[in-house]
Amino acid sequence: MSHHHPTRVQSQYRLAFPGGRPVFYDQNNTPISSATYCDCIVAPPEHWVARNRDFVESGIHLFFLSEVQNWTMYTNQYWTDEDVYPVPGPEVFCFDQEAERILTMDSEARFFVRFSEMLPNIWGEKHPGEVARAHTGQTFQSLSWASEIGLDHYCRYLRHVVDYCESRPWASRVIGYVLFPVSEGQTMLSHQGFAFDVSEAMQRAFRNYIREKYPTEAALREAWREPEVTFDSVRVPTDAEWRAKRDHLLHFPEPAQMAKERDYFDLQRILCRRYFRTQFTVLREATAHREVILGIDAFKQPMLGWRANRAVDGSTWVTDTMTDWPELSLVSGMTDIADLLDDEGWHLVVTPADYTSRTVGMGWEAEGVTDSLRLRDKVQFVENDARTWVGTCSETNGAFRTPADVRAGLLRNTAWALSRGQLHYWMNVGSSFFHDTRIHELAIRDERRLLDASVEWPHAETEHAVCLVLDDSSPHHEDGTGGFQHVACLWQRLIGLAHSGIPYRVYLLSDLAKANMPAYRCYLFPNLFELNDERYALLRETVLRDGRMAVFGPATGITDGKRLSADGISKLMGVEYELMRLQAPRRVLLNHANPITRDLPANTVFGDSYPFGPILLPTRAACDSAELVTLGSAIITLAINRAGLALREFGRGGAGNGTPGPRGADDYAVVWSAAIPLPPALLRECARYGGCHVWCEEDDVVLASDTIAALHSGKPGPRRLALPGPRRVVDLLTGVVLGDGLTAIDFNVDAPETRIFFHGEASIDMERILPL
Repeated sequence: MSHHHPTRVQSQYRLAFPGGRPVFYDQNNTPISSATYCDCIVAPPEHWVARNRDFVESGIHLFFLSEVQNWTMYTNQYWTDEDVYPVPGPEVFCFDQEAERILTMDSEARFFVRFSEMLPNIWGEKHPGEVARAHTGQTFQSLSWASEIGLDHYCRYLRHVVDYCESRPWASRVIGYVLFPVSEGQTMLSHQGFAFDVSEAMQRAFRNYIREKYPTEAALREAWREPEVTFDSVRVPTDAEWRAKRDHLLHFPEPAQMAKERDYFDLQRILCRRYFRTQFTVLREATAHREVILGIDAFKQPMLGWRANRAVDGSTWVTDTMTDWPELSLVSGMTDIADLLDDEGWHLVVTPADYTSRTVGMGWEAEGVTDSLRLRDKVQFVENDARTWVGTCSETNGAFRTPADVRAGLLRNTAWALSRGQLHYWMNVGSSFFHDTRIHELAIRDERRLLDASVEWPHAETEHAVCLVLDDSSPHHEDGTGGFQHVACLWQRLIGLAHSGIPYRVYLLSDLAKANMPAYRCYLFPNLFELNDERYALLRETVLRDGRMAVFGPATGITDGKRLSADGISKLMGVEYELMRLQAPRRVLLNHANPITRDLPANTVFGDSYPFGPILLPTRAACDSAELVTLGSAIITLAINRAGLALREFGRGGAGNGTPGPRGADDYAVVWSAAIPLPPALLRECARYGGCHVWCEEDDVVLASDTIAALHSGKPGPRRLALPGPRRVVDLLTGVVLGDGLTAIDFNVDAPETRIFFHGEASIDMERILPL
């Protein structure tokens, strides 16, 4: 291994939040615009240089330097074999040449360094028991989470790369290092549809874990329901055994029915933490001589859109991407991650936007729990790798095919960042998405001006948003497949929240206990399966109060962590529910004899064809009681004739229900649904009932905070973007002050189009926004 003794670079860079907005700063406390370009297709070099030149000419000064990778040998330039960590020579196009080429074009340029965990093929051949392996015998060019020697060698590579960069003449221009694991925080095994790593390293780790967990073999046999198992015979479950077991289980099994598999998932959680914390420890140590910004591509939870790719590419093992695909965070140990997000010494989560649907007219969202990061002074730095008519990806889902698409879509993405207090950067991965002057003239230069100017704008949160609360420990209560989370969380965002005419936020359930967690008028809990006394008390203290609305999904409270029952949902709703041990798809037909649904389209039906069970439903007595208001009928099986959507109010109820008087700790409203995802119009009315301001009465994408308001739409015609109160409004795309004391912005949408406004008292530097 080569060792570098880097010159102690004096430049310092940090992430801070002046006025609530994330801003990069240098050692002189000078703000650095977040307008950034990353091109990780480094070959051929002349094409890479040409695409970077486009962004230099558009006024961008922050760029990524990317490793050159050999996908045939599965190596990069800095780790080629066991204990071989070379320094590329001057004839090799690498970080050195990338930095020199960009600095030749832009003497003010600064850099993030992008590098990955690409494990050399030859290393895996020398250590076959240390790489991930499926029960079929298929191996993956990725370390087993359990491999100690692999983690050690990988960390040597991390130190080598950072030491090398810190020793270069351009080191003072490096503002940070960003790690891009090949499988983006999950195991490569799981991305190919496998749940269980049966490598030698994992078998050893699993046997050791079981010996530590169970005091005796008798306790192990009782837990696993395997009378012959011994500590010496313990082995990792296989995907084939897991599939056979699932054939006899409901989607939500009793805990004892999957004790063996859950032991494996618990071990993955431990190993995953060791893996990621070790990486960050190495990066912090390697950069201890100066302050830099550190980031990683990981922590996506159920908001990961890779299933869209799997549905296209298929798999020889998985037969159905909904009922047969593993829940990726669960099988990778990436569950209940609040403790990892709390860790200090790193700053950015760098993820793609969700791939499922990015087309014009849809919402745009990072893969991950975006808003949780802000509670920890961290930020989402989203890959804006928008496909266009340029290059080989023009036929992929959501690619912008026209100039109007490009402008509307890219401005939507920037409005997302501005309104959420987050960041994004343009990225080319796989082709040449932005290599057309028209794209820069139509959108990128306007985006760049907005991002440059925004370092001086305040960011203030609004309470008038729907808070999507994800319990990222919830997959432990399922059968290990990911279909329900995909429908209830990701698709709920895509086709419900994003089009409700109200902005939304994405948090973890555990965030509710944080002192700096903002309050919202409406909350949505799609996967709160476990409801015990502690969690109920947390809900009452933070959510169920002050006239707010909380909407709960179909499996809410189905377990207390020890057994399945209807006790949790019964306590939450204040009426009796029952648990039916059936599995079926769920749909609900709205009725209209109530304030929430009376103005919605007649005969509205919502839900999905994905089957799951057991089924929670209010008893007949509860349905007939005065306490529970039926908003819709369950359409599930022939044997069920119950409410499928119900409202329950406590005290004076929801702040928007028309009942006069103040709301306090005992006043709130809850809606429960037997089906999911909920449609946008229904979410809009639920939020209104909880006192939430409705920004737009259409099913448009609204991106808003208490300082930014934007609307993105694929439908032409007049629009009104209503504001929560009288505001001074500036059109950020024209620089025109629309007025003072405005309560609404009226304009015409020339679809597709995105309009972005600043509303508040802070001054706006028009010269920085408008083109010369």
